[in-house]
Amino acid sequence: MNYFTSLTSDAESFFRKYKSEVFIVQPKIDGEDLIVVRTKSGEVYAFNRYNTVYRDVPFLNYVPSTPIVLRGEMHVHNGSVYDIKKTLRFNPEHLYLAVHDILYLDGELTREPYSRRLEILSNVFNRQTLGYQMSSKIRLIESKVISRNEIPVYFN
Repeated sequence: MNYFTSLTSDAESFFRKYKSEVFIVQPKIDGEDLIVVRTKSGEVYAFNRYNTVYRDVPFLNYVPSTPIVLRGEMHVHNGSVYDIKKTLRFNPEHLYLAVHDILYLDGELTREPYSRRLEILSNVFNRQTLGYQMSSKIRLIESKVISRNEIPVYFN
C-alpha cells in the first residue's frame, strides 16, 4: 500500500465513523495532556492521566483566579513530549500550557457541546475576564470549524 492509498483509506474510515457535517480541528501540540484545577480555596495544581500532580510549574501562576478546571497540553516551545521531564527538572520556566477545553466554571460544563465550551473558553482568555492575566506561558489553542468537504485536506 502506498502513502496516498493509506491516507485515502484513513479519510474513508473517518467518514464511516463520524456522520457530522461540521468538525472542529486544532493543531497538534506535542506535549503532556493535563487537567488544570483552581479550587475554591485558590489552590492551583495540574495532573496527568497517571495522576502525577504538578504544583510548582510557573504557568500555573497564570490560571484564571476563579474556580476553574481546564484541559490542555504542557509543552516545551519547539520541543517534544520527551523534553518535558528534563525541562521540569532544570528549566520549568520554559514550560507552557496550551489550553483546548474547559470542564468547570461556575458549574460542570462537560455536558455542554464542545462548541459551547470553546466559546466559554474563548471568553475567559480573549476578554481577560475572571482574573486571567495575558501571558505567553498559557494560551488558548486556536480552533477552526470546517465542513465535511474540507476533512480530506487534514489527512494529507
